[in-house]
Amino acid sequence: GENPQIQDEVRSKMGADIKIPSDYFVAISDDEVMWLRKETDDLSSNLLIHKLGYNNEKQLSKEGIKAIRDSLGRKYISSTLPNTYMRINDVDLPMLTEVKTIHNKYALEARGIWEIENDFMGGAFVSYLIHNPEKSELLFIDGFVHAPGKEKRDFMEHLEYIMSTTEY
Repeated sequence: GENPQIQDEVRSKMGADIKIPSDYFVAISDDEVMWLRKETDDLSSNLLIHKLGYNNEKQLSKEGIKAIRDSLGRKYISSTLPNTYMRINDVDLPMLTEVKTIHNKYALEARGIWEIENDFMGGAFVSYLIHNPEKSELLFIDGFVHAPGKEKRDFMEHLEYIMSTTEY
């Protein structure tokens, strides 16, 4: 099933329609970001949604999407240890980008692995940066999982499906 309350909040705060499953909850919702989570014994599945103004083409580049993801990871995501934050690890596995179209909007997709600086956590992520030229805005949607010792492919496909429902 879907979660109509969260979908309404995403629509009103971010201006986007996304089909959010009923087992997700809002971890953080402020002026800058919405962080949606699903927690089970084996899995932490996460969606970060962030809207920002479109200034120039450099934002829609590999460096641009990496800067957005790393700044949100540094500000919002940490472990229980002090001085920890999430960042992209593109040394062990280079981050890949690809141009896509999501509901007739230009989008840049990024894939790679994340890690928590100063801790031993990491996993896979996929990010979309969707351009809305009518509003001169960008919508950043990031899906990432933490599932130690588990195969991540099916979890990531589930997140990608949710993210692909975005209409912005």
